[in-house]
Amino acid sequence: MEEQNMDSTKPTEKKTLPEPKDFFLKTSLYEPFEIYEEDTEKLFNIVFYKGIIDTYCISCEKKSTFKSVDNYVTRHFMVGSQPAVETYNNVDSFKSDYFLETKVFSKEFICTRKEKHKMVFHFFIDDNKITKIGQYPSLATLTNPDTKKYRRVLKEKHDELNKAIGLFAHGVGIGSFVYLRRIFEDLIEGAHAKAKNESMWDETLYKKQRMNGKIATLKDYLPDFLVEKKETYSILSKGIHELSEDECLNIFPVVKVGIELILDEKLEELEKQRKINEARVAISKTHQKTK
Repeated sequence: MEEQNMDSTKPTEKKTLPEPKDFFLKTSLYEPFEIYEEDTEKLFNIVFYKGIIDTYCISCEKKSTFKSVDNYVTRHFMVGSQPAVETYNNVDSFKSDYFLETKVFSKEFICTRKEKHKMVFHFFIDDNKITKIGQYPSLATLTNPDTKKYRRVLKEKHDELNKAIGLFAHGVGIGSFVYLRRIFEDLIEGAHAKAKNESMWDETLYKKQRMNGKIATLKDYLPDFLVEKKETYSILSKGIHELSEDECLNIFPVVKVGIELILDEKLEELEKQRKINEARVAISKTHQKTK
């Protein structure tokens, strides 16, 4: 109870405005970022980003490099009851209108392989806050190709990883944690299914244990990173039951990387086993031929 009281008095942590690439490719929709005085130049660097972005092109169906379109942005606003658009070709012209009431901006990128393949980002600036309010392709679509390799490990649970990423992309933090925790629990249960076949296994004792105890008991059947960072489960559970949507959204990239590292280790184990099996067959056949 004392810990809860202490948490409730903690000051709100300042949320740092992301770097341009992270803002475009990693930040979820509808997550507002305060624009502090020291962040003004970073804001302008986002709006007039001149660099390139390496990401998946849904049309090329492979990783590609995207470049900014003429380094301009458009502002969408209303003149009376009629919609209007204004183009800003440089930072100075943008700065002059920075404090206008209506500030919905678009930023466009084209694929360096085929210019008709595009990415577009929409963001809203108001009350000294910037929020990404739309993008094409979606964050989940851009990320999903990177998760395909985990299908070998997750099997039917693979869709839950994509659902977690999709929810995060749409600003749903707590819901995304639910799916990540289910994946974590499934990894534990997979190890449990193997371990309980051992002759010395005590199922009654195992069922009485909390998650940390279960992980310790199953350590020989689990990826090393999962055992080392077993607190990942506590973070996910706290996110579901205690943290706010914003807090979960801030933490999501960290726990997602943790889950991916665990899955990467499982993939390495599967690949190693595949090579062992192939080598056994090949050596046996070679031995028969050389007799």
